[in-house]
Amino acid sequence: MTDSTLDPTAATLACSLDELDEMARQRAMLPRGTVVGNYRIEQIVGEGGMAAVYEAVHTTIPRRAAIKVMHPFLVGRWASSERLLLEARILDGIDHPGIARLFDAGVLPDGRPWLAMELVEGVTLAQRIIVHGALDPIEVVEVLLQVAAALSAAHANGIVHRDLKPENVILTCKDGRLTCKLIDWGIARSAEERARRLTGTNMTPGTPLYMSPEQARGKAVDGRSDIYTLGVIAHEALTGHLPFEGDSPIEVVIQHLHTRPPQMRARLPHLPAALDDLVQDMMAKDPEARPSLADVEARLRAIGDELRVLDFDIEIEIDVEDYDEDPVQESELDSSIRVLRPVWTPPLDAPATTGRPTIRERRERLVPDPTR
Repeated sequence: MTDSTLDPTAATLACSLDELDEMARQRAMLPRGTVVGNYRIEQIVGEGGMAAVYEAVHTTIPRRAAIKVMHPFLVGRWASSERLLLEARILDGIDHPGIARLFDAGVLPDGRPWLAMELVEGVTLAQRIIVHGALDPIEVVEVLLQVAAALSAAHANGIVHRDLKPENVILTCKDGRLTCKLIDWGIARSAEERARRLTGTNMTPGTPLYMSPEQARGKAVDGRSDIYTLGVIAHEALTGHLPFEGDSPIEVVIQHLHTRPPQMRARLPHLPAALDDLVQDMMAKDPEARPSLADVEARLRAIGDELRVLDFDIEIEIDVEDYDEDPVQESELDSSIRVLRPVWTPPLDAPATTGRPTIRERRERLVPDPTR
């Protein structure tokens, strides 16, 4: 056989493998009408490294739900299955309006665990930042207050989220007011569990761009780690930029370990000094130096009073004509429940605003946990 016949064959083989991968992915999806527990699948609304998420309707009562189903190739991997079931146990043990409710859980005949959860319609905080860049301090304070309240409920039950990021905060409007839901508790940790129980390796779970110093070092973490990460999210939402950036995740992690976060007022002089100081305190390298969640909430309320946020109705206004609706593309950002039936989803190469990366660039920077 000559070289001229080898190259087309190799190209054909490559195409065939790509097609087989796509066929396998399609076969893994549950078709419309499939019954999972007491829910009938209507459509897929998200897909990540560990699971796919479907919109479904209850077969008896008029309830819609999000069904999260583990990917077939993870069947038999104890850590992956246990993580999904852990999320079910966590959600079942926390009753708070800022955390998506769990309706049911089970295992498919092929061994895949599934969760039936509250269907949350809205946009992620990440999407909001991507499109608008720096958000209004009024809006950010309200988001932080609600996320802090949800974390307080989790911490009171001995649960540390460990993977806070804008992709895991869903924003909706209810009765004309901004409402937040904190999602993706798949790598959360209860107080009595060892950090390596679900990973089976020495790798640290979480997202490097938002990781606390102690989490980056692989040390045992408590609620103070979530406070640090919430400070990182606050900095990004208020300025449109992460406090630390680099060409690789390790460069960012090193800065989380050793570099003092930049003052936000150096970039945005109009920000209240109290808000800048609070974010600096939340991102203290020493966990002992960080404020408690109760202190964070109290200081946010005082700042909110200054901004008159507590008497201000916030609405998310988005020109849907500027964006293509493609929830599966957006869902590639992370492995959480994500935005279910989003109001909008920017295309992967949507132009950045105020220096923000495109969705594709952000996805590439959000290096996924290798264990997912």
